[in-house]
Amino acid sequence: MPVNAVEPIAVVGASCLFPYATTPEAFFANIMQRRALYRPLSAKRMGLDPESLKGNPSELSKTCSTVASFVEESVDLSPFVDLIPEIDRLDPFFHWVLHLAHQALKQSKVKDRSRTGLILGNLTFATEQAEEALENMLLINIARGLGLKPPKISLQSEDLFQSALPAQMAARVLNLGLGAYALDAACASGLYAIELACRELRMFKADSMLAMGVNRCEMAALTVGFSQLGALSPTGQCQPFGQAANGLVVGEGGGALVLKRLSDAIRDQDEILVLIRGGGLSCDGKSSGMLAPSSEGQIRA
Repeated sequence: MPVNAVEPIAVVGASCLFPYATTPEAFFANIMQRRALYRPLSAKRMGLDPESLKGNPSELSKTCSTVASFVEESVDLSPFVDLIPEIDRLDPFFHWVLHLAHQALKQSKVKDRSRTGLILGNLTFATEQAEEALENMLLINIARGLGLKPPKISLQSEDLFQSALPAQMAARVLNLGLGAYALDAACASGLYAIELACRELRMFKADSMLAMGVNRCEMAALTVGFSQLGALSPTGQCQPFGQAANGLVVGEGGGALVLKRLSDAIRDQDEILVLIRGGGLSCDGKSSGMLAPSSEGQIRA
C-alpha cells in the first residue's frame, strides 16, 4: 500500500430490518427483483382511518398520499429478556436497535468488545412515546399561556431521553467498552454514522465500530408533515434521479454494519463482506430552498 494511501475499512458484519426483508440477503433480493414495497398506511399503526387524512394538501391536517413503506415483521427479543426486565414496555424502536446491533455483532464474531463503540443515526423524536411527550409538553405550555391549570401528564424517563437512550442501552447490554452516541442528520443520518465510525477506526480510537441507521416513524405526523412541506410524492412512488420523480414515500427500517480496519480484519480472519475505501461529509451550502440542493455545492461534496 502506498505511504499516503488511506487503509480501507472492512465490513465484517451486517444486519437489517426493512419491509419484507429481515436479512441482508432478502433486502438485496428485493432490489434485484425491483420490487416496489409500498402499501396503504396501516389503521392499526396509526390509530385512525388513513382515508380520513387524505385530501387537499393545502389543509394542515391532510396529506396528498396515504401510501408508505413500513415494517410489520417482529424481531426476536429472547436474547435481552433477562438483561432488560422492562423490555416489553419499551417502544419498538428500542427493540429494533437492540436486535440489529446484536445480529450484526453476532455475524462479525468480534470477541473482545472493550475497544468497540456504537454510533446510531436516527431522528430526534424517534419513538411513539417521544412524539406523545412532545405533544403533551406543547399542551402544558398552551394551558399556561392561557392562564389555565396545566394537565397532569406522566412521563417516563425513556420518553424524555429517547434520542440517545436506545444507543446507550444497546452499548450497555452488548458490553461495548467505548460506549455509544446518537446523531440526527435527517436523511443522511445512516451515512453520517458510517463515516464517523470509519474516522474512529482510522484515528485508532477504536478497533471495531458498530454503525447503525434506524427509523421507526409515527406515520400520520410524518406523512402529513412531508405533504405540507411539498416533499411527499402524490402518486405514492419514489423514483430517485428519475424524470418522473415527484417526491418521496415515507419509509422505515434499519441497518447495522460492524467495521474494522482491513489489516485487522485480515489478521483476525474475519469474513469481509465489502470494503469502504473512502468517504466524506459536506454541506452543499446556500441554495434556493430546503428541498433544492446547490448543484455547485453537490459537485464540491
